[in-house]
Amino acid sequence: MQHLYSSLVTHYEKAVSFQDRVVEHERQCGHILPESEALLETLAENLAEARRSLDRVTHSHHKLTGQAAVWRPKEVLPRPSRRPYKWP
Repeated sequence: MQHLYSSLVTHYEKAVSFQDRVVEHERQCGHILPESEALLETLAENLAEARRSLDRVTHSHHKLTGQAAVWRPKEVLPRPSRRPYKWP
């Protein structure tokens, strides 16, 4: 279980890093999309939750009691906006 959460944390760290670069590039170009920032926030929240779950598995009594730490990711992709994006 610890290996699974460790792998999940690593993948989320990479995803957050990549999305952060995308958002930064959009800011530099002046074409920031709200969906990009929302995705970055959601990925960061999921990363934090995955880290908490990993911490519970490695540093708590879950191993002794046989209880598994339960983690469910939030929706990773935000729902598409119904209003059209206004390009500058």
